[in-house]
Amino acid sequence: SSSSSSSSDWNDAVDTIKRHKLRVVGGIWACGMVGAFAFQSFGARAATKQTSVKIIHSRLYAQFATLSALVLGAGVEMIDRSAPARAAVPDADAALEYAATHRARATARTANASNANASNA
Repeated sequence: SSSSSSSSDWNDAVDTIKRHKLRVVGGIWACGMVGAFAFQSFGARAATKQTSVKIIHSRLYAQFATLSALVLGAGVEMIDRSAPARAAVPDADAALEYAATHRARATARTANASNANASNA
């Protein structure tokens, strides 16, 4: 039951990200800016860099993180659109198996009925 709960949580997270794509990308950019600036501010050579240089470098690192997020998002979107339609149906395999079994039974009944009619004639 734990794996189905985590799977459901994962699907909920993915759905939320899909609905709020721009917010996610903006959040990644903001986190990249703050993280890169903090990394540069507390590094071994932090005292030698001016604040303006730290901001410029932070912007470049954040831009790289944002572009990476956009590329990953585009890849996920392409995979999502190319997935077969029956993947959206939870029990598609069971439904196909039921249809094949039902079709086989109907064919057998038709064959039995025609054999019975032929022997009575």
